[in-house]
Amino acid sequence: MNQNVLNRTSTATIVREMLKRKPYVRYALEQNIANMSAVARLIQKDVKDTNIEAIKAALIRETSKLSYKRKIRDEVVIDILKDSKILIQDKISVVTSERKVDLPYLVMAKLSDSFVYIVDQTKIPRIKEEGLVLSRDLNAVFISSVNNIGEIPGFIAFLTNILASEDINIKEFISCYTDTVIILTQEDAIKAFTILKRYG
Repeated sequence: MNQNVLNRTSTATIVREMLKRKPYVRYALEQNIANMSAVARLIQKDVKDTNIEAIKAALIRETSKLSYKRKIRDEVVIDILKDSKILIQDKISVVTSERKVDLPYLVMAKLSDSFVYIVDQTKIPRIKEEGLVLSRDLNAVFISSVNNIGEIPGFIAFLTNILASEDINIKEFISCYTDTVIILTQEDAIKAFTILKRYG
């Protein structure tokens, strides 16, 4: 095989692997907001004896692929959001316990060393049990989709990215099968609901 072809393949592989390890750079390339020369120099620092022009050429090819894949992926996610029911509920508490407790919960998640309960705080008395960590007066944004979102690559990333870009802090996030629950402060929940409804 021609040595130039071998070098080009090797450089393309190096660039692809570097972008996997630096998702923030990959995101900037996907959005076409990265300076190609600066990214090439960043990669060259980690990969000695690689020609800067070869890196730039590989970046241009990779960026074209990334932008196309992201466009298709975002279109799929937006279609899912259009078909989803999005609701907001206030007066939510998050209860964390090392052991299982008897609570009327909206959502429960079992972690490796604890249980997390999302509860409607109007439906439960003041919790006084020891060993419970309680966060009160939060809001929940419920997204109920018609598709199994676990089968859609990028669905969660899309949601978290658009919320993070608006400085919205997610307190808790639970996603399973067709349902996603995002726990936020009241101010952030209203902003998040408004943003998500733009897509729906």
